Amino acid sequence: MCRFDLATGTLDSTWHPQPAINNFGITSIVRTNDHIFIGGDFNVISGQNRKGVAAYDLNGVLAPFNQNSSSYEVLSLFPDGDNIWVGGNSYLLGGQTRYRIAQIKISNSAATCWDASSVSDTWSTVQAIHVAGDTVYAGPFGSPTLAVLVGGPLPQTPAAITGAAAVAAAQVATYSVPLVAGYTYAWSITGGSGSSTTNSIDVTWGAGPIGSVAVVVTNPGGANCSSDTVLLEVAIGSTAINGAAANEESAFTLFPNPTTGLVTVRLPPSTTGGRADVRVVDALGNIVFASVMKGAVGVLDLTPLSSGVYCVLMGTGRNVVARKLIKE
Repeated sequence: MCRFDLATGTLDSTWHPQPAINNFGITSIVRTNDHIFIGGDFNVISGQNRKGVAAYDLNGVLAPFNQNSSSYEVLSLFPDGDNIWVGGNSYLLGGQTRYRIAQIKISNSAATCWDASSVSDTWSTVQAIHVAGDTVYAGPFGSPTLAVLVGGPLPQTPAAITGAAAVAAAQVATYSVPLVAGYTYAWSITGGSGSSTTNSIDVTWGAGPIGSVAVVVTNPGGANCSSDTVLLEVAIGSTAINGAAANEESAFTLFPNPTTGLVTVRLPPSTTGGRADVRVVDALGNIVFASVMKGAVGVLDLTPLSSGVYCVLMGTGRNVVARKLIKE
């Protein structure tokens, strides 16, 4: 097993995982949010015990992930946010009885509450996996040639958090996700304060310039039965958004958003002297770009910035308004 530089095609001679192959070799390589997962029929890789599946961080360093399975033969992997789907010929995956297929949480290497054992215990292996929403497609060896499994106790990750993505300092805003009866909701806030165990939360925002609200949905009826984390970045301005400030807030636009580099900014007609101070702030609160705009329309060149979420702050002489910007 090896890796190459994408731009030049040069072999990276410093990376030597050296999996201890038993029979058929490496079967799957996939990327999740923060890891590269390797599947195959090995029981040792990079000098460490790993049964059929191993995770590396994006620098190529072996991660602690080490799911407990009954067999080292892993035939299929599928990335799924905070989880990894594993298929093979085991009856034990992620430390739990899971015949041939399991969803395993990356953070603790344990199988989630999703369990198809009542069906999959008759299969010999799972050689392919694809997941779309709450539907799992599995390709067992032999019969059936394709299995479609729908639903289960695992909470589906909400598509998005509903609520304001641009607020003023000290403003109280309400955020929510769809309610599922019997589920619990764990919210976390940065840049503000709030507390709730229901599907909605009132957040009092701090000074800014950026904050976030996140939620994890849990089914308390199952072990290891939580959704992925859903996160909303929030841009925080320094003045209340009402009256004249509200007009400026609605008139201040920037596009395209998301952007690959060049952003056009349109100032409110009421901007004093057609001049505004522009600052772009990263998620840590660092000012990564600053400029003075003169005129109703200007172009910001953000090409050097890394991909991520930023807050664009516009000081118009009387107020400061904010917009969230995504750099691809």
